[in-house]
Amino acid sequence: MPRKSTKKTLKPVRPQLGDGVEILNAGSVLEDPITRTLETNYMPYAMSVIVSRALPEIDGFKPAHRKLLYTMYEMGLIKGARTKSANIVGSTMHLNPHGDAAIYDTMVRMGRGNESLLMPFVDSKGNFGKAYSRDMSCAAARYTEARMSKVAAAMLADIEKDTVDFVPNYDETEKEPVVLPARIPNLLVNGSSGIAVGMATNIPPHNLGEVIDGLTVMIDNKINGKETDVEELMEYIKAHAVQYRLPEKKGKEGRDRIIGLSTCSNDQTNGRVILYGFLYDVDR
Repeated sequence: MPRKSTKKTLKPVRPQLGDGVEILNAGSVLEDPITRTLETNYMPYAMSVIVSRALPEIDGFKPAHRKLLYTMYEMGLIKGARTKSANIVGSTMHLNPHGDAAIYDTMVRMGRGNESLLMPFVDSKGNFGKAYSRDMSCAAARYTEARMSKVAAAMLADIEKDTVDFVPNYDETEKEPVVLPARIPNLLVNGSSGIAVGMATNIPPHNLGEVIDGLTVMIDNKINGKETDVEELMEYIKAHAVQYRLPEKKGKEGRDRIIGLSTCSNDQTNGRVILYGFLYDVDR
């Protein structure tokens, strides 16, 4: 007679990470209050995004921009000939391990040719695309070239004189600055935008000359023991890089609408309207 087949019940095998190495508590279900889980798991992630990813520091840079400029500074790209963008991207990966595409996109936006910033930090050569056109994308990193602009050199001036703190990079093989010395008020001049966890920032760009005038007044008032209020400051920092119609309660706290004013002309010969000034963050 043929033997009856009997099914053997196998004991669950715990996942292995090699010979004799096991994952502790693998496959087990742990009950925990959601409030404690959010506090122990989500809060560290949220703080990391807020402090070290999405929101700018006092120098006006996010970590990706700061790592890129410091790498270019270490490569000696303040003066002299430009180098291929691919070389800069590859060197930046020692500080920024998020991939070459993300690093190159960061450099393109900081480039003079892209026209995203009032004061660009990268002196670019080649096709860096245009910020105001979705149809004009940048060329690959192996074709374009770059070096630091004079503005970027001013942002890193005196960094070798222990003006800022340094911390280890992600694998603790190199040191990188926490912030840049920043001789220029980049946070106001170029503006910044970012969405973090539970908070966001959206600072429009401002005219450099007006910002310097405002800072001079603040310094003079501080020397004379006087505080500078917002209304006095706005007498010098009058508007953003593009003209706006401000509400009557300008400088006050709260919400209101700001109407952007674009300069245009009517080309009746060709039946078109030509815009000479685009509003902030508008690409078409």
